[in-house]
Amino acid sequence: MKKEENKVHVHRQELSKQDPGRISDRKHIISMALVLALTTLVLFPVIRNEFTNWDDSGYVTQNKYVQELSVKNAKAFFTDYFVSNYHPVTMLSLALDYRIGGGRAWMFHLTSLLLHLLAVVLVFCLVFLLFANYEIALITAVLFGIHTIHVEPVAWISDRKDLLCTVFFLLSLICYVSYARHSGMKFLVLSVVFFILSSLSKATAVTLPVTLIATDYFLNRKLFDKKSILEKIPFFIIAVIIGIIAIKAQKSSASIADSTVFTFYERILFACYGFTQYILKLLLPVNLSAIYPFPVKVNGSIPGYFWFYPLPVIALAAAFIAAIRRSKTIAFLILFFVINVFLLLQLIPVGSAIMADRYIYLSSIAFFVFIGYVYKFIVDKNSSLKTILIAVLCGYVFVLSVLSANRTHDWKDSMTIWNDVLSKYDHVTIAWVNRGNIKFENGDYQGAITDYNQSIKLNDKHAESFLNRGTSKKELGDPKGAIADYDIAISLNHNFDKAWYNRGGARLDMNDFEGAIADYNQALVLNPEYAEAYSNRGNAKVSLANTSGNNQIVYGALADYNRAIELNPGFIEAYSNRGIAKTLLGDYPGAINDFDVTLSLNPNDALALFLRGMTKAEHGQREDGCADLFRAYKMGFQQAAEQIQRLCKK
Repeated sequence: MKKEENKVHVHRQELSKQDPGRISDRKHIISMALVLALTTLVLFPVIRNEFTNWDDSGYVTQNKYVQELSVKNAKAFFTDYFVSNYHPVTMLSLALDYRIGGGRAWMFHLTSLLLHLLAVVLVFCLVFLLFANYEIALITAVLFGIHTIHVEPVAWISDRKDLLCTVFFLLSLICYVSYARHSGMKFLVLSVVFFILSSLSKATAVTLPVTLIATDYFLNRKLFDKKSILEKIPFFIIAVIIGIIAIKAQKSSASIADSTVFTFYERILFACYGFTQYILKLLLPVNLSAIYPFPVKVNGSIPGYFWFYPLPVIALAAAFIAAIRRSKTIAFLILFFVINVFLLLQLIPVGSAIMADRYIYLSSIAFFVFIGYVYKFIVDKNSSLKTILIAVLCGYVFVLSVLSANRTHDWKDSMTIWNDVLSKYDHVTIAWVNRGNIKFENGDYQGAITDYNQSIKLNDKHAESFLNRGTSKKELGDPKGAIADYDIAISLNHNFDKAWYNRGGARLDMNDFEGAIADYNQALVLNPEYAEAYSNRGNAKVSLANTSGNNQIVYGALADYNRAIELNPGFIEAYSNRGIAKTLLGDYPGAINDFDVTLSLNPNDALALFLRGMTKAEHGQREDGCADLFRAYKMGFQQAAEQIQRLCKK
């Protein structure tokens, strides 16, 4: 193998010579254009996909910071946590997409696809820069581009962070290799800058400093001389800072799971399982899933087959030791793979999945380089096998392309992705909950209850399942059943502000206005910026004033509506409800103004049009009021007919 290493070294030197085997720039461009075209063809269906209800709400569809890009909100990306993560560059990217595409899903998917295509180009550049071999770089790029395990980071809008992190990671590594080869300080500075951007896209970029050491090893640089140590210091300082922030972000919402559920030894077994499964799924990506759940313990023990998974890891460790002596290239590829997947092996439990397709996005580069390297090694040994190997590679690419194109359809929308998960793992609580949420949004409340029942059967300590089942019962006209579920949700999580809020709504439906106000009070103690709770507490106060005859209570309702609007200036219902409160207090111009604002935000709000018409017609603006009432009636608001007869017919 010494000869093989020398051969690669000689080949690097000979690339600069003008010989018949020299690869032209034109050939590079044409080849990459074909790779990008194939990748686009395979993954283009994602453009037609929708948002999902898996984190997309937190990142985009219900994120006011993303939807209202401003200097203030952009600053918040750098000072706050979002969805238990610190990734300001990712959030800024999503905000720009929202501004450009008007919040439509295709814009986010298009950007993700373009970022993936950019990553493909950078992978080609990095591999060619490291190995000085066109064929290895091309094979790596095409496999990276069309591999099925990469559909998730491209198709899932919430995984923008992995794409951005990898793009900047590759740029940083390319600049570092250029610095190592040419000693240009500007390349080192650029490498640090890109590393910062990568870290601010996703904290897993903190593996870069160690990756640089592995790269030095591959490039035959001295690892521990003064220069090498000094040039790494900025990288390690940044990595430590980002690492500390990332841990705080995860702890801010208990995303770091309870490590007592599984023992430390069991987590080592899970890490070995995930590590092995990543390699198997890179080789043949079948039975992919958005969620790979932890195993269910039976009689307090995990399944016995997990004890066999350390064996492949031990075998790879032995291969690494052998490679150190015989093949620096293989040793480097193993190092690159292990370094960049190690933090994602769930030794520190984060979330509820034992592994994830997106976790292998960066590390997979080493696996694809290995395939290209083996191809080149065999061809160099026996050139007569080249045609056969090319045919095998083309067949492999074809299979991956078909699998990837089909996989894009699994990510079409929330229903398809959760149906896919449940078809493979029917014991994933969150999958039942999220599918139930989709059924709820589609008005299938009974179907939603069926899914929530299943999630509760799997985990009767899951407060959100009880909350959502209660809300479905409320929509089916069963407020008592809803309150019973909200009671359980609150008993499981006393700080569950949504449960207090929803129970207040159920009590409001049952005309228990004082009970509703008490629940809204507690929701606001837990979440002082809960605009909906302020607005609904105002509704409860207005209803209590109407039944008790105490009009002074309406002033409290008015204060609640004011606070709700202060928190959310686009809160349509709060303006409309405040208008009603103002009519009760005799402030008719103020009421009309609130109805005006409501209609400016939603011109098709027939109720607001009706209320404005009534207020105008009964208080000195009969002609304008009747015009509003007629419009409301034409929009299908049948209650307007009686008032038109009463106020507008002579």
